[in-house]
Amino acid sequence: MDISEIVVGCKVDIFKELDEHNIIRGEILDIQVKNNIVLFYVHYENYNKRLDEWITSDKIILNENIEFPKKKKKDEKKDRQKTPRKSTQKKKKVTKPDTNTEDISADQKEGENQEQTQNTIRRATIVDTTADKQDAEKIFKLKNVNKIFINGYTIDTWYFSPYPKHISSQEIVYICSFCLFYFGHLKQFKKHQENCQLRHPPGTEIYKKNGLSFFELDGHIHKNYCRNLCLLSKLFLDHKTLYYDVDPFLFYILCEEKDDGYYIVGYFSKEKENTQGYNVACLLTMPYCQRKGFGRILIDFSYLLSAKENVLASPEKPLSDLGLVSYKKYWKEQIFAVLSSCEEISVSSICKQTNITEDDVIGVLSEEGCIRFYDGLPVLVLDRLYDKKKSVDPSCLEWEPITVSKKDSK
Repeated sequence: MDISEIVVGCKVDIFKELDEHNIIRGEILDIQVKNNIVLFYVHYENYNKRLDEWITSDKIILNENIEFPKKKKKDEKKDRQKTPRKSTQKKKKVTKPDTNTEDISADQKEGENQEQTQNTIRRATIVDTTADKQDAEKIFKLKNVNKIFINGYTIDTWYFSPYPKHISSQEIVYICSFCLFYFGHLKQFKKHQENCQLRHPPGTEIYKKNGLSFFELDGHIHKNYCRNLCLLSKLFLDHKTLYYDVDPFLFYILCEEKDDGYYIVGYFSKEKENTQGYNVACLLTMPYCQRKGFGRILIDFSYLLSAKENVLASPEKPLSDLGLVSYKKYWKEQIFAVLSSCEEISVSSICKQTNITEDDVIGVLSEEGCIRFYDGLPVLVLDRLYDKKKSVDPSCLEWEPITVSKKDSK
């Protein structure tokens, strides 16, 4: 068999070191030619999409295990052929900065970026109702931004995000640490940095302690910042729907204070009105700030707001694999700390003290094997005592729940 016989949709064995494996099963999602080199975009079976990548032909094992895609009906085949490979190449092609383009002022470029973002948003909201649904689904499978530069870090992205094509086609997308505007060329980015007046997220600072601050933003009032934030976060969140219409949401931005301003380290969003008891819609710790405890701070703060609202709450499901690990760890710490402080307690009392929903409490207790039965009665058993940990100080919160009318939420 020859490598030229491999087509989009083929499932093949690939030389790849993941976990303890050297050969991983993968599906070919796209094929391109760059600098006379054939590249294959692959998704590894049973692995998260953030590991999807472009590989060269030498990584593909040509053996009897190759599965070719099933033939489709003639009309479907014709639809598939309507998307020429060249158009994909044009979208992915890395172009050199154009001298004339780089002379455009940063302010003018920002306006163009926002206009293109709004156009992208409008297109994305109707994409499922068009005849190009198949093509759109294919595009959304592929990462369109390779790397971003933000806060001094160059970061590999994980997932697709609908940045304008003239931005996503560049090798690196440069993002302002303060306003989150995006640029395709370094010169434009540096010029913007000289002129950007923002030194913290717009909105209200509602928490401040030990160099960390939370800012509350209203998606209806701070549209540009919140849309830029959604585009940025979508590069690292795959399981959530992008909120192009940011009006119904509140955003809570966690920042680290430095000499020249407040730098975003993470955020979570929540709906202004939610009948399902969710206190988080999206939650993200910036990749360069992970494994530093910021994720726990974000979760703890979301429950602090729930306590202030006097409600039991839970994050919107489903959670990502990484998010589920973080939440389970947090829930276990909070629930077990309550159990350690008393000899007899009910599930409803645990919920009241932690603001964690009954389903989440029972889920943790069951998974940890804490529910036992003696003489037909349920008993909660711990392997050891736990201390209650708090990442945020309730006394530093200056916030009252926002009352939203139906008119405001539309």
